[in-house]
Amino acid sequence: MFCNGGDGGKFVGFGAEQAILVRDDNIKNELLKYVGKHALVLTISECKGLEFQDVLLYNFLSSSPIKNQWRVIYEFMKENNIILHEVPTSFPSVNEAKHRLLCSEIKQLYVAVTRTRQRLWIFENELSHPMCDYWKEQNIVEVRGLDNCLIKEIQVASSVEEWRSRGMKFFYAQNYGPARMCFGRAGEEFWEKSAEAAELRTVALCMSGSNTKLVDTYLRRAAEIFDCICIYEQAAQCYYAAKEYIKAGIYLL
Repeated sequence: MFCNGGDGGKFVGFGAEQAILVRDDNIKNELLKYVGKHALVLTISECKGLEFQDVLLYNFLSSSPIKNQWRVIYEFMKENNIILHEVPTSFPSVNEAKHRLLCSEIKQLYVAVTRTRQRLWIFENELSHPMCDYWKEQNIVEVRGLDNCLIKEIQVASSVEEWRSRGMKFFYAQNYGPARMCFGRAGEEFWEKSAEAAELRTVALCMSGSNTKLVDTYLRRAAEIFDCICIYEQAAQCYYAAKEYIKAGIYLL
């Protein structure tokens, strides 16, 4: 999907008002190897409070750590006379104490599917999941294969201003990674570097006390970037935090 433009046409990718949502950072980092800067990829926790025109939820159900617990959906379907064409031979009943993790999973699913204003795509490697069976029986979803036709429907081009606007939203929400990507798509070098430096500083401060050498490395790199874009006060603060007191003092002269 992110390797070509369908029938040999110009590659578009996702727009500024579209996002791919994933379960956690591990899946996000793996997906980014293929997606690169062609689409916004966010974890569900990162997207709370945000809205997009279109959302693609990627392998949330297939990557669930409690796959068997989802089978209680069949009990719910039975109680509500929702008939499956192929009824599973057995399934557990709902137990609030036993299925607390499932409740958490359902809450995450709710957050993910409510981030879209218009279109929602759910990509799953395993279509036999109980939740998928429920959706299909309720005619809530349309099941389609990923082909060139669907890819063209999904891909939407955005203007430079739209990418810049989305980048600003991420930046002021202190979500610097996605902000950096948006500014890159907008050609906003100053803001892209600002986001990069702010992200390095944030990561360093979160690591404080665990790996001093790596923390100082991130802070020095952040200081260098801030200096490059003439944000000297922030550069001085990063150098000072990295115990580079002489370099920090230069900005005060």
